[in-house]
Amino acid sequence: MPFAKKFSPSVSMSSRTGRERLNDILVAIEEIESFVGDLTRNEFLNDRKTIQAVVANFTVIGESANYIEDELKDCIDVPWHLMTGMRNRIVHGYFDVDPEVLWDTISNELPDVKSKVGSFLSGSRSPKIRGDEVT
Repeated sequence: MPFAKKFSPSVSMSSRTGRERLNDILVAIEEIESFVGDLTRNEFLNDRKTIQAVVANFTVIGESANYIEDELKDCIDVPWHLMTGMRNRIVHGYFDVDPEVLWDTISNELPDVKSKVGSFLSGSRSPKIRGDEVT
């Protein structure tokens, strides 16, 4: 089976709702947490496989964030521009990705993003939304 056919997505990014994209962000954060686990900073910085797995999930986070509508982003106070900026840096300059920046982001930013996105999705701090429409 040709590579493109085997791995072509059945659903395009443009057909996904904001809630689905927010959930993609949560899943990617949970994957990063599972990959990093109990690694120390030094263990992480020297674990090429884990770094690559983390990079892949930061790409998912940034790609998902890039397609969330501004009205929905306005409901959750997280650094959207940094999330998409990291994705752009990874995709367009992979060899320039600094594992120290990844570690700092994992340690200092992701817990807050996970908490705020999770709270929004669980409805504890969110307005009613239908699909992508904020009411």
